[in-house]
Amino acid sequence: MLDQAEAARYSKGHAEFHPDTASKIVDADYDLDEACRTYAIHAWTACVFHLMRVLERGIQRWGTNIGATMGFVTKNGAGVWRETMWGDLEKDIQKAVDALPESTADEKEAKNNQRAAVAALGNIRHAWRNTTMHPAAKYDDRQARDVFDTTRIFLERLVPILK
Repeated sequence: MLDQAEAARYSKGHAEFHPDTASKIVDADYDLDEACRTYAIHAWTACVFHLMRVLERGIQRWGTNIGATMGFVTKNGAGVWRETMWGDLEKDIQKAVDALPESTADEKEAKNNQRAAVAALGNIRHAWRNTTMHPAAKYDDRQARDVFDTTRIFLERLVPILK
């Protein structure tokens, strides 16, 4: 359970996340704020649901940046993401990461950062995504905190590599 000071901090919105998250992940503001607010009021399952929505938008942005095309389609002249299974998108992103150059030290470091993000994505997908988005799970405070922290850590790794 949150004490009063923690609840007040979370109720203010997405300050718990990397400061560039909202600017680099388009349309994530609402769900970032809702994840924090629902956490503050102990609506644990709602919090996890909003975190999964933030992650999905981040993964889509990442896929676009790195050239993953599996879930990307052109509609009315604009590129849009269609619903794609996260496992398929993860494989497509992994393929794009594997194709990145690694001739220089900077390229090797950039590729390693991308690989670490792919590994974290797989862990999140296996542990929480499917059960959250297909109403099989309910979350308590400890579980919501685990998802919240893991999402925050993943975004701290992902946001700096987004263009």
